[in-house]
Amino acid sequence: MDELIRIFPHEKIRPIQRELAIDAYRAMNNGRYLLAHAPTGIGKTAAVITAAIRIAKKKGYTIFFSTPRTTQQEIVIRTTKLMKKKGVDISIAGIVSKKSLCMQKGIEALSGRDFYEYCEALVKNNECVYLENARRINGERGIWSHEDIYKHAEKNNICGYEYALRIARDSDIIILDYNYLFAPFIRKPLFLRINKKLEESILIIDEAHNLIDRIKEFHSHKLSSRTLRLALREAKESENKELEEDIIMLSSMLTDYEKLLLEKKKKEAYITREFFIDTINTYKDYEKMIEELWINAEHIRIRKKISFLGRVADFLDEWREGEEGYIRLVKISEEGKNRHISIEKHCIDASLFSKEVFTTARGGVLMSGTLKPIIMYKELLGIENADIKEYKSPYPEENKKWIIYDGVTTKYSERREEEYEKIARAISMISSIDQNIAVFFPSYEFMENIAKRLKTDKQVFLESPQASKKEKQGLIEEFKKASFKERKGLLLGVTGGSYSEGIDLPGSSLGIVIIVGVPLSIPDLETRATIRYYDHKFGKGWLYAYQLPALRKTLQAAGRVVRSEKDRGVVVLMDSRYKEREYIDLLPRVEILSNIEEINERIKEFFKD
Repeated sequence: MDELIRIFPHEKIRPIQRELAIDAYRAMNNGRYLLAHAPTGIGKTAAVITAAIRIAKKKGYTIFFSTPRTTQQEIVIRTTKLMKKKGVDISIAGIVSKKSLCMQKGIEALSGRDFYEYCEALVKNNECVYLENARRINGERGIWSHEDIYKHAEKNNICGYEYALRIARDSDIIILDYNYLFAPFIRKPLFLRINKKLEESILIIDEAHNLIDRIKEFHSHKLSSRTLRLALREAKESENKELEEDIIMLSSMLTDYEKLLLEKKKKEAYITREFFIDTINTYKDYEKMIEELWINAEHIRIRKKISFLGRVADFLDEWREGEEGYIRLVKISEEGKNRHISIEKHCIDASLFSKEVFTTARGGVLMSGTLKPIIMYKELLGIENADIKEYKSPYPEENKKWIIYDGVTTKYSERREEEYEKIARAISMISSIDQNIAVFFPSYEFMENIAKRLKTDKQVFLESPQASKKEKQGLIEEFKKASFKERKGLLLGVTGGSYSEGIDLPGSSLGIVIIVGVPLSIPDLETRATIRYYDHKFGKGWLYAYQLPALRKTLQAAGRVVRSEKDRGVVVLMDSRYKEREYIDLLPRVEILSNIEEINERIKEFFKD
């Protein structure tokens, strides 16, 4: 323990940090994982990195710190700089997406997938001068954030991503996104490039509550009518009649599916892998179609750098793979007046890709402020050699008041006019309190339904699903400023949306969070299939696939209030269903009240005290 204290980045280590550092060290020293529910404010990054560095130096391992947030990358960089001041020999490389480190002009408008194709085409045709420049230099050992790497690349006209990989070869800690570890076709070439081995690595997974959904999302694929229209345009430009006929045939298949769905007044239906492949085989050999699409896509990429014919080929190739842990659907979606039909393959079992990673690596830490119940994450990620532990919040319990208002519900079968009026009245009453308030709803439609009924003097800020990243950040900054004004602000958003996760609203920026309803998933075919799958595998389908993911979203939204030991705040859960055992057992100490006037008075008394 003395050695851990010596290299700890701060002057003093708090008791809870000491506890976390020791637990992490013991787990990693034994090649195990620590799954830690560690609320905001513990200082978990400093504690865990201290333990990890000690193990890495002792055993010659590399630390992979995986996080979906660039703000967390900055915390890791600051922490390691402080450790270096204490004499710790430490090097670090922050790796973000290729696009974020690219020097090419005009790439801003490209989607992530378009950029990936564009970059591959440039490299294949030897047309990237930045890459050639980067290959002539070696990486310099040090503490490199992704911003440092970008600035260095810009100054020296080199490929930022290539330079990041060169730095990573000699780094003790490599910071990267989940995809670099849990997508095999990305991880394997990356580890070869940086001369690292997974079996000589320890893993720190930050915001680990996001990992399951991110893995499933990354390994899901779809082919839409829109993609086929763009692919047909490419085929016509290539003057390839056979290729045109192939795409027209695929489009007609989707059109037939659409007609069947509309006839049955449905928006989605299951489809089997065999049925889709066999249908194509009656027209043309499936393998031959993929091969011809790929060949023609290569010619198009020479000229355009990206190809929708290539995307069709990639989807057909992916469609052949995997059976258990996937579902396959035909779906109709609507965007305004436009209707699209798509065929989709969804991964519903993250352990298909995570289990191998956690089994091969030499232990680590998975941590989050909302990793409850921990056993669920252990099972769904396929982690066998794990210690699990919940750590108490470092903030005084009395600084955060939890209330369940059980006089309303958003249960779909009970969504009547009077229920909307009752919820709007409750929010309007609480909005009279002199605090910045955020209200999160189960959907945008529900939010808009309540918004038009509200009676408030506060400045209202409304979340928009169409807003750009810059617009969203601007809205949050204006909402923070409203806390200094007489009227204060009222932010209306969606649970699981842009403002309910991943933003910090400390101090007077936010005093009250109201969560309207239990944010349960729409019981669509994917949700039902996941429930059945988890039931078969764990005997906990309804709990793991439906109820607990909703509670995680609730806890994330509730976490926007009280972000430091000096903050005080209130969380109001507006739905009688929160009294159910599955939810209330995982909530902090909570008061259940049926009268909104009484709730309003309790909140006023809380802030007065």
